[in-house]
Amino acid sequence: MTDRHRMHWDTVERALEQRLQQVFGGHDSVDPLGDAMRAAVLGPRTRLESILLVSIARDIGYDTPSLLDVACAIAIVQAAALVLAGLPCKDDTALRRGVPALHRRYGEDVTVLAAVSLFSQAFTLVAGAEDLSAPMRMDLVAVLAQAIGAQGLFAGQCGNVVGSPEQAQINIDTSHALKTGALLCTAIEMAAIVAQANDTVTRSLRGVAAAVGQAYQIRDELPGAGAGPRPWHGDATGDDTGQESDKATLPGSLDIAAAGHNMDNALRQVQRCLEQALGPGNRTAGLLAARFPQLAVQYACGTG
Repeated sequence: MTDRHRMHWDTVERALEQRLQQVFGGHDSVDPLGDAMRAAVLGPRTRLESILLVSIARDIGYDTPSLLDVACAIAIVQAAALVLAGLPCKDDTALRRGVPALHRRYGEDVTVLAAVSLFSQAFTLVAGAEDLSAPMRMDLVAVLAQAIGAQGLFAGQCGNVVGSPEQAQINIDTSHALKTGALLCTAIEMAAIVAQANDTVTRSLRGVAAAVGQAYQIRDELPGAGAGPRPWHGDATGDDTGQESDKATLPGSLDIAAAGHNMDNALRQVQRCLEQALGPGNRTAGLLAARFPQLAVQYACGTG
């Protein structure tokens, strides 16, 4: 992580701590619901979606306090979604990035209530962003709701549950787009709204979101398909591995080399769309290159 990206991460992390403290008070609280919500959000996270939102908006030329409200909302939604995905009725995750899953610490009942409450808090942050106009806040709420609902994140999780390794390739791609792509697309779409990007820039940013979502999902699921340690992940996550071998994943349908080739193609599309949206000197490219070494090589070689 570069100094600039570390700065974005630290900024989002501080903002999350401040906003949760405003709601629940200090860490000496004895409220199990509030404690579970804090634990879900403030545990180790990469914050990719939130950092992308901040970086893109700043590359476009926009930076106000409300940008962090929107970034925090995305981080909170991501945390809530991971909590639900880890429940025994879903992935039954024992560890999440080296820490016992929330339901292992607080019980399933408190965990479900915490996740639902986090979704509510995310919408509260967006709706209360004071230096954004009312129409912008309405647009942001609508985009976030669409990403979470039955045609977005939850649809992707449901498809992952009921799918089989033998299902058609198009269905796997759709599940990827809805699971990981939903939040990535939402973060980038919300950055375009907050920064008041024009239609041309917005279209290119949507292309970035779709391609990054596909690449990120492939990389993240390779260990789940039995490929061993995450070959493109720069930091240890501590997640359970091998749990998705009986679900519909791209590496489970193709061999590992083919999955990597598909990811490289997606990253070439990321490069093209980023340059169209933000120009060849944009700093967001460095953020994504830090996550995907292949993308860094493509930028250095000028391929695309």
